[in-house]
Amino acid sequence: MIALCLGRRELGKTTLALYLAQRKAKSIILDPRALIPSADPIHDLPGDESEFLARLDDPQVRQIVVQPQDRLDETTYRLASLVRQWSVTSGDGETLAVVLDEAALLDLRGWDWVFRCSPRQRLLVILTAHRPQDIPTTIRALADSWCIFRTTQRHDLDAIEERCGERVRAEVQRLQPREFVLWDDARSQMRIYRDPTLWYVPVGSVGSGDADRLNLPPAPIERKHLLLDS
Repeated sequence: MIALCLGRRELGKTTLALYLAQRKAKSIILDPRALIPSADPIHDLPGDESEFLARLDDPQVRQIVVQPQDRLDETTYRLASLVRQWSVTSGDGETLAVVLDEAALLDLRGWDWVFRCSPRQRLLVILTAHRPQDIPTTIRALADSWCIFRTTQRHDLDAIEERCGERVRAEVQRLQPREFVLWDDARSQMRIYRDPTLWYVPVGSVGSGDADRLNLPPAPIERKHLLLDS
């Protein structure tokens, strides 16, 4: 399953993506901006892929944060290969979320198999971006859900209307900060989320422009709160 979280800075798109990822048993976060708090981030993927897969299989590990210091394109490509390996070797009951933060910075060509062929019920891939145009058209066409924060620029609204319809276009222009519209493409359903306390928890004092550097509550969003399927 593919979900998009779209919004300008300081609206909470990355926080929402991470919160959605908690619905799965494990998560991998590709964090090119190094904004996600982590006690043990991976800066360079190990040369031995079995080392990473063993860490992913460790029952004590719930979240792996990858923060490339160099070779971002290479890391993005190799991570796609590792997620593909997980997809074909993991058990039927295992679930995984992958957050690809700031998709505009990433070369996603190596992720085509994951987007098209991975097990939908067990793997959730969430991409964040400032604008719809930051997500390649082929990926937007495959996306199951769009989580859209306040949007006002005409080109962005045109892209939203093309996929989600006139009503979504109208509603996203009226949103307040940290409110978002969820468009469920499979059902052609829209829902507006106006209560950010369900998912948004800021950390003490953050610098200007760092509103996405947040501390997340441990509990996942309950199904009754979101239409987004696991």
